[in-house]
Amino acid sequence: MLFDVVMACAPLVAVAPAVIGLATGHTDFTSKGQLQRGLYRSLLLVEKLPAATPGSRQIAADIDRATLAVAYRAQYPQRGTEISRLALVGLGLLTALIVYYALLWVDAWWVYQVLFGIPVLLMAGWLHRAVGNFVRNDSLTRAVFGYFGAPTELIRPATELITRAPTPTMAELFERAAEIRDRDHGGTLSSLDAVNAALASYHTPLSWRALVDRTRRQLGATDYRGRAQTARVQAENVATQSFSLLSSGYDRAMQTLTGPVFALRLSWLDAREHARIAKAERSGDVYRAAWLATHYRDERSRMAGQLSWLRAQRNVRPRWPLHSERDRTSFAGGDQ
Repeated sequence: MLFDVVMACAPLVAVAPAVIGLATGHTDFTSKGQLQRGLYRSLLLVEKLPAATPGSRQIAADIDRATLAVAYRAQYPQRGTEISRLALVGLGLLTALIVYYALLWVDAWWVYQVLFGIPVLLMAGWLHRAVGNFVRNDSLTRAVFGYFGAPTELIRPATELITRAPTPTMAELFERAAEIRDRDHGGTLSSLDAVNAALASYHTPLSWRALVDRTRRQLGATDYRGRAQTARVQAENVATQSFSLLSSGYDRAMQTLTGPVFALRLSWLDAREHARIAKAERSGDVYRAAWLATHYRDERSRMAGQLSWLRAQRNVRPRWPLHSERDRTSFAGGDQ
C-alpha cells in the first residue's frame, strides 16, 4: 500500500517545483500581439476619459508599463524561441506522465512503473532547472531594460536551459559592470556597454550540439581500462583497510574483555572450590575433597589453555593477570 502511494505521488512531487516556479516567477508569458491589443485599448480609453477622472494617474502608469513590455517583446524575439523550448520540454513531460499513470491505472508490473518513472523524474528536474534559468534571466534583463529606459543596444543573453546558470541580482550585476569598466577598460566603457559585458560574463549558454560534442569527446578520450584499474586498486585498499580496522577492533575488544571475563570466571571457581572443599572436609569425606581439588585444578588449566589459544590466534595481551598463571597452594591437593 505504501509503495503504491509513493509511486503515485512521486511524479507530482517532482513536477511541483517547476509549476511553483512558473506561478511565482513574476514572468509574463503573454504574446506580443495580446500586449499590443491591451495597450491599444488602454490608449483609446485614455483618449475618451476626461483628464480629471479619478485613477487617471494609475492608468497612465499602466500604459507606461505596458509600453515597456511591448518594447521588450519587440526587441528580443529570441525570448519566444526559449518559451517554445520550455513548452516542448513540458509537453514531453506531460506525455510521460500520461503514460506513467496509464500504467498505474492498468496495474502494470511494478518494474515497468519504475522504468517509466525514471524518465519522468529526470524530465521534471530538467523542466525545473530550465524554468528557473529562464525566469531569472528574463527578470534580470527586463529590469535592466527598464532601468536604462528601453535601450536598443542592451544585449539579452541566451538562457541556459540545460545546465545550472548563475543568478546575479541587480546590485551584483552593476558591481560587476563597474569592475569591468574600471579595471579592464580604464573607465572608458559606457554604463550600458559595461552591463552588456557583465551579462555576457555571467551567462555562458550551451547548445544541444555543443553538449553532445563535448560528451562524445569526453567518452572518446576516457581511459576506461586505467580507470577500472584505479577503481580495482582503490577497492582493494578499502577492503584491506576495512579488514585491518575490523582486526584491530577485534584485538582491542579481546584485550578489553578477556581479562575481566577470565578473572571473573576464576574468582567464581575459587569461591566454589573453597566452599565445596570446606563442606567435604567438615563431613569427613577426604576423598571427595581431593577429587574437588584435582577437578578445579583441571578447570583452571583448561581456562589457561583457552587464554593461550586466544593469545596465539589474535595476539591478545590482557591487562589483568590471571591467578591460574601462578602456583596455587591454598587448598589441600590444589598444587598447580
